Amino acid sequence: PSDATVRNFHCLHDPFTRFSDQVSCYLARTNPETMGIIRANKEKSPMFNGQIKGVGARYCPSIEDKAFRYPDKNIHHVFIEPEGLNLDTVYPSGISSSLPAEVQLDYVRSIEGLEKAEIKVYGYAVEYDVIDTTDLKLTLEHTQIGNLYFAGQVNGTSGYEEAAGQGFIAGANAALALLGLDPLILSRHESYIGVMIEDLTSNTRDEPYRLFTARSENRLFIREDNSLLRMYPYRAQFLLNTPLDNYQRKFLDSYQDLLDFCDETMIPEYSPLMAEFSGEGELQKMARRMSVTEILKQAWLNPIFTLERVLGYHGVKVSMDLMRTVAISKKYDGYIKRSETQYERLKKMDGMKINWEHLLGSNNISFECRQRIARIKPETFGQLKLIEGIRPATLAVVAAKAL
Repeated sequence: PSDATVRNFHCLHDPFTRFSDQVSCYLARTNPETMGIIRANKEKSPMFNGQIKGVGARYCPSIEDKAFRYPDKNIHHVFIEPEGLNLDTVYPSGISSSLPAEVQLDYVRSIEGLEKAEIKVYGYAVEYDVIDTTDLKLTLEHTQIGNLYFAGQVNGTSGYEEAAGQGFIAGANAALALLGLDPLILSRHESYIGVMIEDLTSNTRDEPYRLFTARSENRLFIREDNSLLRMYPYRAQFLLNTPLDNYQRKFLDSYQDLLDFCDETMIPEYSPLMAEFSGEGELQKMARRMSVTEILKQAWLNPIFTLERVLGYHGVKVSMDLMRTVAISKKYDGYIKRSETQYERLKKMDGMKINWEHLLGSNNISFECRQRIARIKPETFGQLKLIEGIRPATLAVVAAKAL
């Protein structure tokens, strides 16, 4: 079922329980009969009979892709997702297809639980042209055609969120240009939108682009709980003054106050809180006076529940959103600083020689990255960094092997 408690997208509203009755999703599976029907109709699939020559999204394979890429596998998950509270339709995620309608109905009805299913909207495949995004500025304006902005599928991206992020940046910058104001450019160091746009504008690609947290060097810092901390300076830059901005200013003041509270408040070793926070076999570690910040960093403690307990003990009342942001920031502060140090070190390693053949045998490097390394054959760390699709985790593995 869905989550019982919903965290609102808009921070000016209090969280609430949206629905009294939750809706469940279900899990079905393909079987040998299902995959047999698909394989027997290979010549009818535009993706395999030559009608469509483009490369599809790597991480959203059609059921035909699964059938022919993994011929020895007949069982694939099908997630049955209700399309609404009061609708009788479900979306079977995992069996998208470009096969003819009658073939789609046959293989759907071969799945246990879907024997009597009817299809209201059949699957389809679309092949489309894209632009060379290295011709775009970070504002998504074309470098050679002023005042022309591009966003979404035409930029070679796959996914709703990617399109939404680009649409926001392109639309905002088009409006700012009309007003004669400075552009809005989000840094990859503080936003996933910044990661995506820098990736798009600095590299060509041979398949649809998908944004992953793994593409960011700073993913421990780029979190939904601290979005106000990261994005408020941009709102201030454009002198926005709405109820949301008033809320954000107060939130950030309270955020700093609570950070100071955690650093400055000491919990004595004899406090009942210390006994409560000591885990099995960990009592010795807590047998001294500690700041709240030190306590929040203890591996066996949930930082949010722990901070909530400390604040309650001291009679301090703050919003749950503020508490979450501070607790998570304190918990991962050391890891965030370490990742920043690693990022700075990687920037200085561009000239280092590497043996690309050795990397192909590393299980610590994703299959996608190994494919790209084998095709490009980089000889230096700097060349490796420039390969489209190479992730920060791969760079970290290579750097670690070199040290």
